[in-house]
Amino acid sequence: MGSTYKGGSPTHRSLRENLPDVGKNPLFGRNGNHYGVSGKGGAAVTTIKSDNPIKTAQEFFDKIGYGGAFMTDVKAGQITKNRVRLRDGTIINYRVVSKSGGPAVEINVKKSSDSCGLRSHKIHFI
Repeated sequence: MGSTYKGGSPTHRSLRENLPDVGKNPLFGRNGNHYGVSGKGGAAVTTIKSDNPIKTAQEFFDKIGYGGAFMTDVKAGQITKNRVRLRDGTIINYRVVSKSGGPAVEINVKKSSDSCGLRSHKIHFI
């Protein structure tokens, strides 16, 4: 029987445990309370530029969501591999195609017991 946590982690991990690995990639530089460059909506919507946005977005999701518990898609009633809840309550959602057309990762810390100083925001990968 396999692990129920993202990335094969044997334990349910928190945002604080995952942030050091996120910071190892220079593209994923933290800017105060968010990742990426702020857009028109301020720090609520940001962008990270790369040569391969889908690969970069997947890597970001894999690192920040590592050890998260997979969540059930409310509309489909099925477990999705693109949405996880970390032990502290942070929700990480990855969409290969967002409304803007490219991949996006959303970090939701509204119910987090330890947001590590991050605010809830959406990162578009371009």
